[in-house]
Amino acid sequence: MGIEFGQRLRELREGENLTQADLARLCNLSEPTISLYESGKREPSYKTLLLISEKLETSPNYLLTGKNGGSLSQSGQTKDNLTPYRNKALARRIKEERLKKGWTQKQIAEMLGVEVGTFSGYEREYRTPETKTLERLADLYGVSADYLLGRDESWLDKESPPDDIELERFIREHPNIRVFGDPLTEEVKDDVMLALKTAWEVVKKERAAKIQPKG
Repeated sequence: MGIEFGQRLRELREGENLTQADLARLCNLSEPTISLYESGKREPSYKTLLLISEKLETSPNYLLTGKNGGSLSQSGQTKDNLTPYRNKALARRIKEERLKKGWTQKQIAEMLGVEVGTFSGYEREYRTPETKTLERLADLYGVSADYLLGRDESWLDKESPPDDIELERFIREHPNIRVFGDPLTEEVKDDVMLALKTAWEVVKKERAAKIQPKG
């Protein structure tokens, strides 16, 4: 387990808007015990791991490995509102659109009829809204659900740098690209790809600056 387990435990706890004392009380543990788990200095027994997973609505496997998560209902069946993967585009756009509106997490959570911790999970990448909630979010933001899901996302919008395959495809799809007025040739294609990667870095920095909290 170790520190990675502790980090996931802390992220999930904070996403549920719980203090260490809150989680300790739910699991019939002491607050120092939770602190030791999160710092990687102590490991829970399997029985305790199951209990913590249930209280945080996740799976033991997600806490242990960060993979194949899914949430657990009281019957032990998985639910759809938590997922083992992290949708970076969805989380980023939910936060960006909220900040554009000037709303706090509490305000938008009340509009959606969900807990603040639940909405925080949407923006922290480990909880995804149910279909009806996603549609409601899109309506509130004045965008499409596809936009929030990142289905229209190009290489320029992605969180991770574009690879050569994506840029090659982009160049093929835009045959009218010119270099100093001349058609693109194989000799200068590498330079163009480098320029496109630089453009991605600029856009990422500008996007990050826009969502920085003011004050």
